[in-house]
Order: sequence, then structure tokens, then C-alpha cells
Amino acid sequence: MNWLLAVFVTGTISLLILVAAYFYMWRGGRQPSMGLWGLGWAVYVIRFLAMAGEALAAWPAPWRFGSLATLGLSGFLLLAGTCAFTGRPPSPRTYAWGLLPVAWALVAFVSLPVDYRVAAAPIFFFSSLVDLFTALSLFRYTGTVEGRGSAWGLSLAYGVWAVLKIGHLFVPPESLFFVVGLLLVNGLALALACSLIGLSLVEAERSARRRADRLNALAALTSAAGRLPSPHDLLAAALEEIGRLLGVGDGLGAFVMEGEGRYMRAVATRGFNPLCWLQREASLPEECACGKAVATGRVVWVGKGEQACAPGRDAGLAIPLLSRSEVLGVICVALPPERVLSEGERRTLTVLGRQLGAALENARLVEAMGREIERLQTLMKASRRMAAELELEKVLEGIVVVGMEAVGTDRAAVYIYDAERDRLDVSYAHGLSQTYLDFLVTSFRSVPGSRILQKPDMVWVRDAWHDPEARPLWEAARREGIRSYL
Repeated sequence: MNWLLAVFVTGTISLLILVAAYFYMWRGGRQPSMGLWGLGWAVYVIRFLAMAGEALAAWPAPWRFGSLATLGLSGFLLLAGTCAFTGRPPSPRTYAWGLLPVAWALVAFVSLPVDYRVAAAPIFFFSSLVDLFTALSLFRYTGTVEGRGSAWGLSLAYGVWAVLKIGHLFVPPESLFFVVGLLLVNGLALALACSLIGLSLVEAERSARRRADRLNALAALTSAAGRLPSPHDLLAAALEEIGRLLGVGDGLGAFVMEGEGRYMRAVATRGFNPLCWLQREASLPEECACGKAVATGRVVWVGKGEQACAPGRDAGLAIPLLSRSEVLGVICVALPPERVLSEGERRTLTVLGRQLGAALENARLVEAMGREIERLQTLMKASRRMAAELELEKVLEGIVVVGMEAVGTDRAAVYIYDAERDRLDVSYAHGLSQTYLDFLVTSFRSVPGSRILQKPDMVWVRDAWHDPEARPLWEAARREGIRSYL
């Protein structure tokens, strides 16, 4: 009995020291996982004391109630802390499940015609199930951080501890195996508590390193936005930084929206071929990650079981490129199934998307200004050349050349108004067949030219094959191969 008392005293002191360490770390960082773990180990200390009372007191029934009630509650709190630590915190309603062992312990406390261990079987089952989930969570997390060997070691130790803390209840206190079991349970509890603290320190280091990587990525993209005016170069640099930030080497693609947001055009890709990479004039589906990001303007992560971003991948990420609440493009990343985004990474990617959206809009404005300046220079040169010409045909040829250069086409024609006959005639054409020109003149011969000239606005027919306003020109445009005209 003296050995039993010594085991309880030393075990309680060592566990209290660890509980104090947990609450000290929680007070410093305010991490929910450390607080829940500290509560779980504190409840386990209460259970340890209740076990001492059950083994040493003359009337063990009240101590037995405390031992059974805290058995499941401590395991549940440790599971909640593990879930919060791995990034999947339980909802507030879930904590009500932790009160089930306390309620059922009252049933076992009441005098029943069966042994109390049989009456407390649901508590044993609940505790075993909770500890199994905790071991699986630790295995999954530790495998991604420390490797498979550490994951197996930690989860196996937790499983053995869970079995021992239930199994020793079936050993009489006067047996030597009871003392040995208590030593093993207490030793494993101390080792697991120290391991969880070590995991938290490793995670703190990883978080600091990821935070530094996010800041470096933001700084690199801010610098790239200032020195890379080309959208292609800018988005290619963005893919490199985002790939470094997320730890992926391929499966990245940058797309810009065109056709009033109806389809995407690939600008830069790194081993990425998305399922929803659409062709021109196709509607963008909202069920894929890219479509959700464009529709909501938020970073979208799709996991296993949802529509993936790319074939052969189980998870995907879509980052919208926002500028003044308008989505100008989207960056898609194919991720491995075990990769889960933290809140810090989501915030960083949202900021990156806004920075890239603003830089993309600036790059588009620079390109548009460059094209406008080039057109104005072309017009000025053509105007000077035409002003120096004395022949009408040369002047008309210059007008056609300037028009083709201004809009980037290889076919154009000039129509001159004949006031005597009040109609328009073809005066000079380039790249158009005579059959098509004759058809135009014949078709519009009955329309007064003065009425056509009264329209002050430019006319642009986007679809010359199906536009209801251009029905007379459908067949001729198809034969000539003209899709739109200005």
C-alpha cells in the first residue's frame, strides 16, 4: 500500500507541473489548443486523485464516480485540443458530448444488481472511441510534419495509453499489476503531455516560417508589379511566388477573364490543364473552383469529393484577381489532398489577389495607352503622307492602310458618297473580293446614301453570321469568311 501511495503522490506532482506548463503557454500565446489540452490534463489529474481515493479510501463509491466521470471528459477535452491544434476546431455544440460520461457515471454510481464495471461499459466505449479519434488525428498531422516514423510512434503511444487507462480498472488494487499499470499509465501520460508540448513548439516554428514566407511573397510581388509591366511576366512571377508559398512545383495556372467575364484565357501555366479551361464563347461553370472564385470574388478551396481543379488531383485552390470589386482573372492551383489552407494563408492569398488585380489593371492601362499612342502616331504619319499626295487614289489607299493598322485587320474598303445619285460607291478596297463588293453595292443601292451618312455613331457588328441587324449580309459574310465588321 505504501508503494501505491508513493505512485499516486509522485504522479500527481509531475502531472500538476505539466498542467501548469500548459496553462503558462496558453497564457503567453492564447492558443485554444493549449488551453483545451491544459484542461484535459487537469481533468486527468482529478481522475488520478479519484483513483487514489477509490483504491485507498474506506468508502470507494464517491471516488469511483469521480474516476468514471473524468475518464471520458479528459479524453474528450484532449480530442478537442488536438482538433483545434490541427486546424479543425470543434463547433460549440460538440462540447455537449463531453458531458455524456459525467451523466452516465451517475448511473454507475447508483446501486445496481450488476458489477459497476458492467454498468460503466458505455463510458469505457466512449473513452476508447474518443482516444482512437485523437490518435488518428495525431497520426495524420504528425505524418505531414515530422514524418511517418514519428507519426506511428506518437499515435501508437497514445493508443497504448488509452488501453492501459481502461484496462487497469479491471485489476484489483491489492494486486502488484495494479501498481505496475499505474506506473505505465502515468509514465505514458507524462511522455504524451511532453510530446504535445513539443508538437506545439514545432508548429509555432512552422507558423513563424510560413508567416515570413508570406511576407516575402508579398514583398516580391509588390516589387514585380512595379518592374514588370507585361501581364504575362507579372502573372508568371506570381505563379512562382505562390508555388513557393504553398510548396508546390507544378499544377499552377494564371487566367484572365475575357468576353465580359464569360470565359478564361490562359496567360501563364506551369503543368496545369484545368477541367474548366473553357474555349471562346463558352459559359463559365460555377461548380468548379475557378467559377466559384469568379462568382464570389473570394479565395476558394475545394477538397476531396468535390469537383477538382485539374485531372488527377484531389484538391484545388482558386485565387480571384480583384480590382475595384471586379474580377479580372483567377490563379488556379492543384494541391495534394492532405494540403489544408490555414487562415493566415487565406488572408495572404486574398491580399495577393487584390495586389495582382490592381497590377493587372495597371498593366492593361499601360498596354492600352501604348496601343493608343501607336495608333495616333500612325494616324499622324498617314495624315502627313496623305496631305502631301495630289492623286485621289493615293489618298484613298492611305486611308485604307491607316484603318487596317488602327484596328489590326487585313481587309478594308472606302466608300465615297455620290451626291448626284445619293448613294455610296466603293472607291478603294484591300483584301475583299470583287464579288463581295458588288454584292454590297447592289444590296444597298436602294438605300439613300444620305440616310446612311446621317448615323453619327460607329457601327460594329460582332457576329456577321448571326446578327439580326445584319441579316442581308449573312450568306455573303460566310462566303467571304468575315466574322465581324466595323
